[in-house]
Formats: sequence, structure tokens, C-alpha cells
Amino acid sequence: MCRVYSLAFPNKHRSMKFDIDYILESPLAHSTQGYLIAEAELVFENVNALNIGMDFQNFGGVDLVSVEIENESLTPNKKMKLYHFKIELIVGIITFTATGFYQLLKSDPMHSITSDFERY
Repeated sequence: MCRVYSLAFPNKHRSMKFDIDYILESPLAHSTQGYLIAEAELVFENVNALNIGMDFQNFGGVDLVSVEIENESLTPNKKMKLYHFKIELIVGIITFTATGFYQLLKSDPMHSITSDFERY
């Protein structure tokens, strides 16, 4: 899981951006103490068919649990692949289609005893 600080909805370029603390190394995967994390952006391109279902009744922050590609097909012009994404958050599910995604680290990785920087 990684902390989500903000979500920028699809803009005129149809990109959707998550501002997250990305966990590069976890004590669960290694015998080290603490986490290696970096501020990052997770950006999905050419977003369409966006569906958001969230419940903030017990709100305590938003953590990203998983990103899954459920299916893939061709775009209507058959020039690109279209991926059907499902993003599971602690507070709900986001589904959409996109032609791809990328992740950009905004800071150098740092060691932390917690899994996020608690930026906000």
C-alpha cells in the first residue's frame, strides 16, 4: 500500500494523475528495518470510461492497495492498445480505460520507519 495525497482528474489531455509516496523497498520483502520510499506521480494516459466508487465514512487517509489491468483490447482505430484498469483504494474502487501509464519519482528515495512521508 502507498499513501495517496491527491488525484488530478482527466484534463484536456485526458491524463489522470495520482500523487503518492511510492514504496521501493519494504521490510516485508527484505530483512531490513523500515521502508525505502520516494514521492512519485502515477500518471494514466488517454483516460476514458472513468467510474469512481468511494466511501469516506471511516476516513483516515487514502491508501492505494493495488493497480490491476483487468483486460486489454484495441482502440476503435486499432492503432493502440486500450487497457482496462482497476485501482483498489482503502476507501473504494476506481475503474477506467487508458492507453498506458507511467510513474515519475519526484524525489530521491529515502529510508523511513513508516510507509509514507506524512506530507499533509
